[in-house]
Amino acid sequence: MRIPLLAAVAIVGIVLTGNVAAVAQSDELPVQHKKVFGYQDPETGVFKALNRGESNAVDFATIAPTTGTIDVNVTITLKTALPTGGSIACVADFIALSENALTASILSYNEEAAVKATVSGSTATCKVAIPYSWLIPPASTTVLNSLSGSLTVTMGVPGTTTATVPILTRSNSQNILTGGKIPATGATTTYAVAVTL
Repeated sequence: MRIPLLAAVAIVGIVLTGNVAAVAQSDELPVQHKKVFGYQDPETGVFKALNRGESNAVDFATIAPTTGTIDVNVTITLKTALPTGGSIACVADFIALSENALTASILSYNEEAAVKATVSGSTATCKVAIPYSWLIPPASTTVLNSLSGSLTVTMGVPGTTTATVPILTRSNSQNILTGGKIPATGATTTYAVAVTL
């Protein structure tokens, strides 16, 4: 059965009119939400709205670098005999983080250094020095800065050729620092760590 075009238009018009009338009779009006940008204060839990036009961008040209050196002094007690031709290596790894609650951005610096230990009888020692220069915004109620570090000490023997990786015989990994403060600029920060292999 074919419906003439004029009849089809009339049917669509009646359906649309019925829907508009049903919406007009509804008690519920569409709710319009106004977006408010801001952040929740991590200390108080209170929401703080941002003023319009307030800039949350970090201007790195205005931040003085935080510079210094991290020294990790490691004393290793050898309970496992050092294999003939073997050596011990110390690897220190530090991560400086700056988290901005306003912009939900995270800035990070990863520093790593490794040295070969000096072995004397049943003791080995190594000093890992990490000089750094970071552009870290000053800490505030909305900018949280932290420093974390870890140490890995390995004992191994050379591979069969110069192209092969040394064979690992013992290893120790541990955290040195978790969520610590960023050192003051120009500081030499020293950590003493005892390890048993």
